[in-house]
Amino acid sequence: MNWILWGLAFILLGAPTAMLMLDRLAGLSAKRFFRTQGLPALFAFTALSAYLLAARDPLFELVWWGFVGGIVGTIALDAVRLLGVKTGAFPMDMPMMFGAMVLGIAPVVQRKIVAQVVADIAKLPPEERWREMLARMKYLAAAPAWRRRLMMSGMLEGLRRLPQEQAYAMRRAQMEILTSLPEDARTTLMKTMDELMLGTAPIEEPLRSSLRNPSGVKLPQIAMRDFREKAKRAFPEASEETRVSMKAIAAAGYTWHFVNGATYGIAFTLLFGTGSWVLAILWGVFVWVVMMVSMPKMMPMIKFPIPRFLFVPLIAHIAMVIPIGYFAINFVSPMTSGSSFVSGTGLDWLLWALGLA
Repeated sequence: MNWILWGLAFILLGAPTAMLMLDRLAGLSAKRFFRTQGLPALFAFTALSAYLLAARDPLFELVWWGFVGGIVGTIALDAVRLLGVKTGAFPMDMPMMFGAMVLGIAPVVQRKIVAQVVADIAKLPPEERWREMLARMKYLAAAPAWRRRLMMSGMLEGLRRLPQEQAYAMRRAQMEILTSLPEDARTTLMKTMDELMLGTAPIEEPLRSSLRNPSGVKLPQIAMRDFREKAKRAFPEASEETRVSMKAIAAAGYTWHFVNGATYGIAFTLLFGTGSWVLAILWGVFVWVVMMVSMPKMMPMIKFPIPRFLFVPLIAHIAMVIPIGYFAINFVSPMTSGSSFVSGTGLDWLLWALGLA
């Protein structure tokens, strides 16, 4: 077994997921990541696969059947997921957001959503409106700079959309709240406001700071159904503003979605080779758990209806791993399976002892 080739293949598989996580959790543009690292990783993985095929390396069989299983598995996942989208089980058709991210218009979509939230807040009674604004401004003062810029740009657009009387009341409340905040929080918010309105130099911060979540300060959330309705209006608005068609957003997003699905299939065969139905189901549960843990952090505006929200994604991920398991079990030969991680490390006996093989 060639551990260098195995390790290279496995590392390159992480690019699509890393692109998603870094964009949503650290504010690092998926569009820039795709151009500088995603495309090179794709070319490198394609070249590596061609080499494995030419050299008749057993790793190619693992890659190929993992790829087939991952693509068919993504189709199976979508059969459940799209039904969930229609019935309101998801905040949106997530590949559409993937497309917005990779095309660089996700900030515009999010700005449009925040602007609608501002309109809702403006309609509240004065005391409730004050509480909502105070909680949001406290959160923004403690949030990473990239998230603060994003949300405050949406707030400014929301204020511009309001009738004059409502906009005046909101701005007056905003200034009163600013004066009530501690000096460091007030300074942070004012610097970001100057950056957005006057074009001053953006606040720079290290990656570690951009990943942090404000401790002890929570962003007031909106119900998932309300977010879904706002997203439905935001996408066409963003498409019109940026002149990027909805079809282009969908094409880019679903391409990323299927590439991501293929990587899950390939990762399974590289790790477990032939595997077993138990391992396939556990793999689906693992991917589902990662999604459920990360989604609230990636979409902090949404109040997810837990535990009801967990059900449809779980069924979708179980549907995904059925084809992955089928192609691995029925088409990966025992000899080829010897090039998987568990066989190469001698851990296959442990899986057998645990009843997982």
